[in-house]
Amino acid sequence: MLAYRRTWCIKLGCMEEALALIQQAVDSFKERGAIGRAYSPNISPVDIIVWEENWESVEARDQFWAGLDDVPELAEWFQNWFKVVERGGTQEIWNLRV
Repeated sequence: MLAYRRTWCIKLGCMEEALALIQQAVDSFKERGAIGRAYSPNISPVDIIVWEENWESVEARDQFWAGLDDVPELAEWFQNWFKVVERGGTQEIWNLRV
């Protein structure tokens, strides 16, 4: 089992809009039978959202995302998303061991 984690730096004053958009992503993942989670800061760096996906393998993740290439809503979602995020952040893939 893998956890894919992406941190996004949110532009100043855009957190509420970013949280609304990330909720759409969580809902979309659920509709497609996948697990997507979003974390907002509590005690952590501010203006950060963490996105996490769980997969059996890297291939399973790649296959899922390839299946979204023809989804017009996804292109529109990313256009809106890139209006509220800064460059930077991190991407990580973790192996679940326990």
